[in-house]
This record gives sequence, C-alpha cells and structure tokens, in this order.
Amino acid sequence: MHFSGAELVKAFKNAPEGPKSRIFQLFDDLDQQFMRKVHKGCQRCLEPFTSDRPPSRQESSVSGELLQLCDQKLKVVDIRIAALAHELEELKAQRSVIEDEKSQCANAQPSALGSKVATLNPEDGWDDDTPSIATVLDFDSGQLVERRVAWTAKMANLRPVPNNSWSFEKIFGDGDFVAAGHLLIPPNGLKPSKATKDNTYIFYVVEGAVKVKVHDTCLVLAPGGTFLVPRGMLIPD
Repeated sequence: MHFSGAELVKAFKNAPEGPKSRIFQLFDDLDQQFMRKVHKGCQRCLEPFTSDRPPSRQESSVSGELLQLCDQKLKVVDIRIAALAHELEELKAQRSVIEDEKSQCANAQPSALGSKVATLNPEDGWDDDTPSIATVLDFDSGQLVERRVAWTAKMANLRPVPNNSWSFEKIFGDGDFVAAGHLLIPPNGLKPSKATKDNTYIFYVVEGAVKVKVHDTCLVLAPGGTFLVPRGMLIPD
C-alpha cells in the first residue's frame, strides 16, 4: 500500500479535531509495511550496498520499495509536525486571550456596592463627569431649588449598622413621599425584619441573591429581580 502526498494531505484535512486519528493510522500502516519488509528481506536488500556484486532485480525492487516507504513516512511525520505547530499557535492565541481577561479582572474596580467581585462592564467610566445635583421645581413652593437627582456607582458610600451585619445608604428623598437608597447584605448575612407601617418598600437586586420573607411568603431573588413589601406589614412573630 502506497500513499501519495496528496492522499496524505486529504486524509489530514478530513481527520477529526484533536488527535489526527487518520494520520496516526496511516503512519501505523506504513510502519507495519516497513517492518514486514525488513523482516522479510532486510539482509538481501542491504547486501547490495555491502557487496561488490551488482544487486539483482528483486533486490533492487525491495530496496526501492523500502525507500518509498521511508519517504512516505517522512511525509506523514512532516504533516504531523505541521498539524502540531498549527495547534500550538491556536493554544498560544487562547492563552493570550485568557491572560488579557486575567489582567482585566485584576485591574478592574470593585463593585460600587462594596462587593469584592470585579466588574467588566464596557460602559464603566462613562458617568465619571455626571453631577449629582440639578436645579428643579419644588413641588410645595413652586420655586427653583437644587436637589440630588443622580447618583453614580462611584459615589456610593454605604455605612455599616452598629452590629456590622449589613450596610445601607440613603440616596434620594422627597419629604414623606418617597425615598431610595442602597442596601448591602454580605454573604450569609441577615437584616432583621421591620414593620412597614404606612410605607411601601420596593427592592431591586443588583448583585448576588437574596432570600426575603414578605408576611408569610418566602422568596428568592437573583440579580435583576425586584420585590415589593406593601405598607401595613407587621413584624412576623
């Protein structure tokens, strides 16, 4: 069995990803042919090169076939080397991408809510120059007043409660009508229940997951989830 260079290249292209099983099989086939030839006529094919007598036609034929097998094996080896070199370049490219991701994670700013998980949002920094104060009309007086109307992530400054089990920051307020802020509960942390009285609370989960109880119902919310605690809720027994 003989394989031309074109056949070897075609077999390589059709081989599956990863170890080129078809190429390995070709190499094994060639190797077996080579060993059979060696065991069958090694001495006879080598004799023409060590003897003064001219080689016979059969000896020349066997020697030529062995040389062809060696050439074919060299072609297979060259193709395998090229394949490994190509895979090596792909691995180097993948390593470079991973190293870039690692560098970005190491240099990223921590989340504004105090989490140690680094963020990789492409829009980070777009609001660096955004002011928090704007001139607006006061609802009661109708006069122009300055009010806080924006709060960027980098402005966050949460304060821990006395027992340090959770932190909070009030950001917005409009008399007794509405208020808003940030609340940070660390992993395995707990915020005690609180009666809502005549207030309604709305929460939006920014990061992590939280388990809450609204009256007698327990809920689990993940990032992007929202839940509401209506007014009139009492502290459960």
